[in-house]
Amino acid sequence: MNYRNHYSYPMSFLFALALMLRRCSAVNTRLASEASAKDGLKGILERSRTSFCPNFHFISIGVPIERMKMGNKLTSAGNVYAGKVCLLVLCVSLSLSAESVRLLNRAEINKKMVSIEKKIVRDTRIMFGLKALAHAQEIYIFWSLVAPLFTDNTSAQFLPLCIECKARPKAPIEEIPFVKALWSGLTTFGNNTKNLFTTRQGWWTIGGWGAYYGTCLAALYVTLRMPDSFIHPDTLRWYVQTYAPYEATMHVMKDAIINLQDQSLDAIQISYNKQLLHDSLDRLARYGESICAYMAYKFKQLDEYEQPIAQRAARNLFTYNNAWLKTVSAQCELDNPDYDAMNKLIVGYELAMAAQLKHFYAIEGETKAERRVVMQKE
Repeated sequence: MNYRNHYSYPMSFLFALALMLRRCSAVNTRLASEASAKDGLKGILERSRTSFCPNFHFISIGVPIERMKMGNKLTSAGNVYAGKVCLLVLCVSLSLSAESVRLLNRAEINKKMVSIEKKIVRDTRIMFGLKALAHAQEIYIFWSLVAPLFTDNTSAQFLPLCIECKARPKAPIEEIPFVKALWSGLTTFGNNTKNLFTTRQGWWTIGGWGAYYGTCLAALYVTLRMPDSFIHPDTLRWYVQTYAPYEATMHVMKDAIINLQDQSLDAIQISYNKQLLHDSLDRLARYGESICAYMAYKFKQLDEYEQPIAQRAARNLFTYNNAWLKTVSAQCELDNPDYDAMNKLIVGYELAMAAQLKHFYAIEGETKAERRVVMQKE
């Protein structure tokens, strides 16, 4: 949303109204002094129509000239009223300009902190469930291998047949030439392949195999992808990469600034790139809230010595983001923004955020293995 275009018209109207009322009070002062020396109320009416505006019949809002009294009381009342209206207009305009900047909100941070805590608890439970299933499968495979060593699988009804088979003399094995055996195998393979593709039963067999192995491959793919969503290190580096990738937004802002410095852009392209800057600032504010929310969540997981340090780090990040957003937004609101200065602000933001995040990585005790897991997913 383009906050500047959204608020420019009401602010312009309020300032115009304040200036108009101020001018009315000034004209009223001059007319009252002249009329008191000459012809009273008639002089005010005549000079007001010729001096200010021929069709303007109200010196103050809702008060006709014909009902206004002459003298110093009228002048002082008009000045006080116009001053109050100017003060009200100034307060409204300041509030509107403050609303045009999307800053980090503590209420939103608290909401995101609760959702982060719920997600981490859910992912931990799912991870333990998957590990339990994997261990159960390992135990089942191991038992299926060692179970025959402890049980007798020979059934009593087949025992006489086995004894009778052992008592019979072994029949001599007829030797088949290699060429004949190879030709017989190839002939059988060809007949089976022909029956597989030329009969209805063969096509049903192909369809059954395709459905079975396709289902197995799909289940294998889902199983391999599930750990990416539920099995992850509980670190700020993982959260920033997954849910607050602010660096991509910084690249968008840099590209927009480069485009805005091009003198050949038309009005539509300029408006589009300015809108990109405003949207990027709003996104950075939301990312900042997410990062602060994770810091607040992780603050509870640390020991008593690291908690005060983590709390100061989160507070510094919150303060720095709001100050930076105000500075860049004020630069964007100018009629002729200094894009070189804005680019320097963006570079400084990247360096400052990298330093503050690195500080928190050390506070939470990120290990090399956890960092390696996150790096491998980039």
